[in-house]
Amino acid sequence: MGKPDQGQSKKLEAAARFWAGERSQPVGGLDENVIQGLISAGAPDDVIELARSKIKTGSVEQFEVYEENWETVLFFLALKGQWRVISGMSIFYQDINHTAIFHTMEMLCIPKRQRKQLFLDVKLMASAALELLNNHKD
Repeated sequence: MGKPDQGQSKKLEAAARFWAGERSQPVGGLDENVIQGLISAGAPDDVIELARSKIKTGSVEQFEVYEENWETVLFFLALKGQWRVISGMSIFYQDINHTAIFHTMEMLCIPKRQRKQLFLDVKLMASAALELLNNHKD
């Protein structure tokens, strides 16, 4: 679990935004290039229309995670119940509880040499998720 490069960091941020509900980017690998490929390959019209509808509705619930980010994403997901939240007339997410992060690292026997980078990666993901969690208010 070495320091992620800029592309890995962007992918971690995107994974967190996806977890928080963002579906503005094509998901599951479906985009207009796939549609054009289906047309070129002679796919039946119903298959092409189904793919188009999935792009429009964002109904494909998949997100690609780089192999080198997999453990970080799993760790982030393990913390899903550890958000500090202020509730009243509305809900405001503050951050993931830092104590919970470190206790979870201990419980999962994360080697000490990996903890700093894992903490930084989780904070990066939390920051990306917070943008959506606190902006999707009715």
